[in-house]
Amino acid sequence: MIKINLLGEKVDYSAAIAGHLLALFLAVGIAFGGSTYLHLDVTGRLDKAQKEHDDLERQLVSLRKKTAKVEELEKNRALLKEKLSTIASLKAKKRGPVRVLDELNISLPERAWVESIKERDGFLEVNGMALDNQTIAELMGELGAKEYFGEVSLIHSRHVVTDDAALKEFRLRAQITVPIKKRMDAPANPAATGEAEQMKKGEEA
Repeated sequence: MIKINLLGEKVDYSAAIAGHLLALFLAVGIAFGGSTYLHLDVTGRLDKAQKEHDDLERQLVSLRKKTAKVEELEKNRALLKEKLSTIASLKAKKRGPVRVLDELNISLPERAWVESIKERDGFLEVNGMALDNQTIAELMGELGAKEYFGEVSLIHSRHVVTDDAALKEFRLRAQITVPIKKRMDAPANPAATGEAEQMKKGEEA
């Protein structure tokens, strides 16, 4: 007797199911790997941004300290200029020394501060601070152009850091001179004048 299978042959779907599961696992793995990479990338960017923020904060703190130091030096400079002006007012009749101090006061650039002044053997020794070498050179040029100063030389200049402020410590030596007109207007040497009068009387006799 002939048997007819109306249901057809049984199909094995296990291979297809395994393929679909593999594809699903791969998709999940790729998604997990992508999310992990994205998380690490974002975390790295945040860490970098935080580091940059911290660096900027440190720079800001340092800048505030420098600004405070410069403001303090500016106040000291203003006090010194006031002292020099007071000396000039009190000793107006003694034009020599006062004029020298006045010329120094006028020659001082905005970013330079005098800490001490000493006169020795016809030279004025100036110790002070400046923000840079260009400011020191400007001061030397201004002094050299004044009529009460001759040769101006730099004894030393060195880099110093005070309260996180980078400055230049300097020492100048300026020759003190008497202007030509002042020398011409000055009275003659008394001894020389006396000798000339004696010689004149001798000739008349």
